[in-house]
Amino acid sequence: MTHLAKLLSLAAALPLGTSLLLFAAPERLRRGVPYVPLAAVFVGLALAILSLAYQLNHSVASPVGIQSISMHWLSPIIVSGEPHAATPSGVEPLQQLGRLSFGIATDSIAVIFFVLILLLGVAIHIFSMGYLHPQRAGPLLYSLLSMLGFSLLAAVISSNLLEMIILWGIGALCIYLICEIATPRDAARRLGSSHFFLMLLLAGLSAVAGCAMLALHGSFAMLDLFNQEGHKSLGISLMQLVQTPTPSGLLHYHTHHLFWGFDWLNCSGLLFVVAAAGLSAQFPFQFWPAESVDAPAPFNAILQGAMVSGSGAFLLARVYPVLTLDVRLVLAIIGCTSLVTGLLVALVQSDLKKVLCWTSLAMSGFTFLFFGVGDYSAALLYALINTVAFAGLFLCAGSALNSTRGERDLRRLGGLARRIPITAGLSLIIVMVLTGTIYLAGGLAVPPGVTALYDYASAMRHYGWLLFWLPVCAWILLSVVLWRWWWLIFGGQTRNPGAGDIAGDSAKLTLPLLVVATLAVFISHPVVEIKTILARSAPEGMIAPIPQDAGHSIGLAVLANVKWAFVLGPIAIISVYAGGLALADKIRRFPGVNLLYMWLYRGMFFRELAETIIAGGAALAARMTSFVDRLLLSWVLMIMALGFRGIGLMLATLDARVTGPMTDPACLSVGNRAPRVLATKKDWRRIVLVIMLTALILGALMLYAHMAGW
Repeated sequence: MTHLAKLLSLAAALPLGTSLLLFAAPERLRRGVPYVPLAAVFVGLALAILSLAYQLNHSVASPVGIQSISMHWLSPIIVSGEPHAATPSGVEPLQQLGRLSFGIATDSIAVIFFVLILLLGVAIHIFSMGYLHPQRAGPLLYSLLSMLGFSLLAAVISSNLLEMIILWGIGALCIYLICEIATPRDAARRLGSSHFFLMLLLAGLSAVAGCAMLALHGSFAMLDLFNQEGHKSLGISLMQLVQTPTPSGLLHYHTHHLFWGFDWLNCSGLLFVVAAAGLSAQFPFQFWPAESVDAPAPFNAILQGAMVSGSGAFLLARVYPVLTLDVRLVLAIIGCTSLVTGLLVALVQSDLKKVLCWTSLAMSGFTFLFFGVGDYSAALLYALINTVAFAGLFLCAGSALNSTRGERDLRRLGGLARRIPITAGLSLIIVMVLTGTIYLAGGLAVPPGVTALYDYASAMRHYGWLLFWLPVCAWILLSVVLWRWWWLIFGGQTRNPGAGDIAGDSAKLTLPLLVVATLAVFISHPVVEIKTILARSAPEGMIAPIPQDAGHSIGLAVLANVKWAFVLGPIAIISVYAGGLALADKIRRFPGVNLLYMWLYRGMFFRELAETIIAGGAALAARMTSFVDRLLLSWVLMIMALGFRGIGLMLATLDARVTGPMTDPACLSVGNRAPRVLATKKDWRRIVLVIMLTALILGALMLYAHMAGW
């Protein structure tokens, strides 16, 4: 095992050991419970930083930058990034074995996400110590929190798709249990009846179905992300399977269609897209993050950062070679739709957490959109920025809730910058990062992605231009949404009658905010070289070339001014809310605007639509099950009963014909009963009918098998 793999495996094992220790901890250790997982996360962070430094130093020398150890069942196969790595004798290549292989992957994406999870883990642990009530922050809660950290860390360094999906499922279950334990009882009932866990289950099943389709058309080796030499093997295995020498042939791959023009590779890619959309709450699964707003702020930060912003993007990055051009178009449409609808709904929300929920899933739409148009590095970089920024904004919301005794209505807040200035300043920095302020992370990340978006739209023409202009307009709308959120909480005059009881900044709450805000600003700085490493980790040849037309220079001129859209947000919000809520209420009451407001305020009725679909699907499944039970199974059982009866009658008749009539009266009668007649004319008619019906069914099955090519 290489040094990098040892460091990462040890850092991932620390939260697992902490979780088991806290789960079995006696009651007398309750006071020291928060410090045990915090120490484990600090040690893991130190090991992860060493791993990142190692990756940065060796990424230039090694073009692959991948080192891993795979456990091929119980036989270890050492895998390194060296060109002539020695392997144990007698071990066949993985593609020939066709078995499952689990192990550790240490490419650049895994190391960066690994360090990011631990940095956010340190901040959230410290914040939880000052935010959660001691009665709810018991050993079980911190045990689940440590188990969640282990599952996330192990998932990002997984070398197998199935392994990664299983670990994501464990993490989703931990988040659900944490929210149930830490949420007040009345709110927990509402959370327990939400669709949160159902959507994550749907995402997991879709991902497993995608893996199954790859394995059925190839082998279990198709699920391995890296081969024995440490190179990315998923794209190579797919090219070998479809017998194409170049990645472009894989992008344009078409074979016999299953439905609607999609073949098995497209269907597999669509299943992975559905899984990523469910994890990241993209269209049409946009309703479930808003149902978790009753959970404490630290766990909202985990949910929105780790699950909504990070998990879906990481899954798409791993399965990117599976996504053909048709699937990427669907991915771009999903991202664009989620982006626009999410920001429109967030614009009218009055709950400070719901605004962040809808905005975070909308910003994940940018990640899906950039993946769809082929800008791999911009999509991953924006996923990293969203993960950090929205985790920080939820922690800022928790600090504001802690100061106002839990007031979440934006209409009753305002003026908190005078009472909690540090929180207000740090949240303002994060808002400026997300809105693309010059010299901050957003301003550096977005123009490359939008440039690729313009190239993609110009190649599509006609309605393809919507994929460019809608995100550009949404970029301006994002500035309005986030500045409205910040101003209604921290700016203007105080609208809370209990403003005199507002508490000030707390050290345990502001220190994590400082860490997250600093990370959000410098995460894409050239000194860190994250963007360069992400671009190097892209699959070879997986980005399709986009031709440029004569209007390319005009589009670049438009893009040069997109980064200045952050100026429109504060100007519009201060103009509307400088005098309070009167002007906004007057605009909301305009004829037609009020109906649009109610439609957006109810989340475009996504939840009601989902409940209708789920209820209708359950009712349809119940009716189909009843139909099968009532008709098909009844007919099958009746035919089987008639068949067995006919066989019994034939054997009995044959026995009587061969042996002849019995002369013993005791055998012919029982008691005073008359002798039994073995077969009548009516029985023979039934026997003939059953034989003919059985022959007809067998003939139909044989004909169907012949036509199907079995």
